[in-house]
Amino acid sequence: MVGTETLTITPSAGNYSNANVGTGKATTISYALANGTGLAANYSMAYLASSGDITVRDLNVTATGNNKIYDGNTIATVVLSSDKLSNDIVTLSYSSAAFANPNVGTAINIQVSGISISGTQSGNYKLLNVMTSAAANITLANTTTTLITSAGIVRFKDNLTMTATVKPLNTGSVLTGSIEFKIGSVSYGTVTVVPLPGAIDGTVQSTSIKQISEMPGNYVVTATFTSTNSNYTGSNSSKALVVNPRNASPSNVNAGFYSGDVFAWTTSSTSSKATVTLIASLKDNEVPSGDLRAAKITFYYVNGLTLTPIPSAKDIPVGLVDVNDGSVGFATATVQFDIGSNNALNYQVAVGVSGAYTNNPNNILSQATITVSKPVPGGYIVGGSRITNNQSNGYVKGQTGMNTDYQFDITYTKSGSNPKGKAKVTILSYYKADGTLDKTLHTYVIFTNAISTLNIAKNSDGSATGNFTSKANLDEYFDDGRPSVAIEGGATFQMEAYQKNCDQQVAITLFRKAGGIWFSSNWGGSNTIRQAVALKSVIFVAGGGDCSTLAASAKLASTTPISDVDKGLNLRIKEPTLEQNIKLVAYPNPFGKQATIAFTLPTDEQMVTLDVFDFQGSRIQRIYAGKAAANQTLEFGFNGSNLTAGMYFLRLTTPDKVKNFKMRMTE
Repeated sequence: MVGTETLTITPSAGNYSNANVGTGKATTISYALANGTGLAANYSMAYLASSGDITVRDLNVTATGNNKIYDGNTIATVVLSSDKLSNDIVTLSYSSAAFANPNVGTAINIQVSGISISGTQSGNYKLLNVMTSAAANITLANTTTTLITSAGIVRFKDNLTMTATVKPLNTGSVLTGSIEFKIGSVSYGTVTVVPLPGAIDGTVQSTSIKQISEMPGNYVVTATFTSTNSNYTGSNSSKALVVNPRNASPSNVNAGFYSGDVFAWTTSSTSSKATVTLIASLKDNEVPSGDLRAAKITFYYVNGLTLTPIPSAKDIPVGLVDVNDGSVGFATATVQFDIGSNNALNYQVAVGVSGAYTNNPNNILSQATITVSKPVPGGYIVGGSRITNNQSNGYVKGQTGMNTDYQFDITYTKSGSNPKGKAKVTILSYYKADGTLDKTLHTYVIFTNAISTLNIAKNSDGSATGNFTSKANLDEYFDDGRPSVAIEGGATFQMEAYQKNCDQQVAITLFRKAGGIWFSSNWGGSNTIRQAVALKSVIFVAGGGDCSTLAASAKLASTTPISDVDKGLNLRIKEPTLEQNIKLVAYPNPFGKQATIAFTLPTDEQMVTLDVFDFQGSRIQRIYAGKAAANQTLEFGFNGSNLTAGMYFLRLTTPDKVKNFKMRMTE
């Protein structure tokens, strides 16, 4: 400096020759001069040469895990980042990354190892960590469900096979779960899936075969898979389904669908109105069998090809004869026909089936002719005692072998006024009122005093048939002091009585309001068939002849085949000439309450019947009916605990011979 002048010297810049790590690296430093006491412009200063060191920079690396879909292994991927200078070219890498477990979850720990750096500026850094951790999610693997149905169009109550296969996105673990099958909103059950044999992609499958209970219409079948393996999602698949109605057939193909009244009297000779019970009998002959309770019945007036629904007989429910058999059903309706000023009039009526079943109401088997006439004045029917249950049917069908008691007294005045009277039927049944079997013997009583119609027909062979229709109540009675319980009131009741002298028969039917039959005394498959009344029972039908003692004795004077006795006639047995070659015995004789009966035939195998009669000629019991081989002794136990002391007769009947044997019962 000159004299006392001063300057301010300020270093303005300094630069290493490059930015990389090194020692004794040359530096260039420039300065700026500023006025002090002197003038800066009078001075200059050269650049200064120097040297220095650049040391490595510490590098911290962090890892961020990537989410992945479950694949059954722990392999993970991460993204590495560091605190390097932004412009430096430093590449980060790692040798492995693994989840703590392979299962679906959130924030699962990932261990990252083998971290290294490379790149142009990587030598300027010191890596502080070669291992680090991260976290990520393992999400559910998808599944794909495919539904296959055995048919796209089925009938009500047809079997439908529904099969669903489920394919997982991967085979990380075994796919487990179940599939629920639905038709519309109705579940048809859930089935556990099983591995599909031979499938290497983990596909599983389940199958369900069900009867379609949906009413006719268009539906969507859905298979919904629910996974019990927590690493996989559920899925579903669907298909369209059309349900068509089933074909209904008549219960009796020869008689057709209609089995109700075909003749009815008006209520009096001056009345034009008659009450008619319409009955439709249906059968499902399809395979597999359906359930006729899904059918509806409409009765139509027929005028050519025009069908007009009878107003009070539309969409009637169908009920079953046997609650365990959905293939046979009935529907009933009580209607009034008005013949106006006519003395008689015919109505053509058709049965139409709808709901889950269908028929052709224009077909002849669906139609019947009903005649309504003003009554012939006079007539009565009366009867009492019992019939033995053999082919009883219905919801409260009578127990086979037990008796159904009945009594009725119905008259039609000579002036032609309304029929009057009452009827009572007592049924013993092991079935509850819902038609299901029970271990308790129930007592049901049908009672009516509301007689709607009474028809009496005198036949050319000297017989007479009387039948009446009414509204009746069905009650259950108890023997333990409880009051009776009403089962149904106002149910349609029909009773038919037949008499030809001592040949007396009866048929009893009580229909359910909801369709079907409460009770049939002797079910023939499509209607109730008359059966002979029990011995000592009585039925009288006006015009049906006489069954006095004289008439019975006169009948016995001729040869009486056993088949006549089978009809239930109260006959005195004519003692025939003994057939010595047939052996027929009872022992002990006399007997107490029990006896053993045996017989032997000398000739070839024959059909035989063996019966026990009392001294008045009434058959007590049929011991045997069937074939017997020659020289074969057949023995039977006879229980007389319900008999009184006295003389009894055994009768063995073959196609051409009769063998009798007397036996006596002591006190």
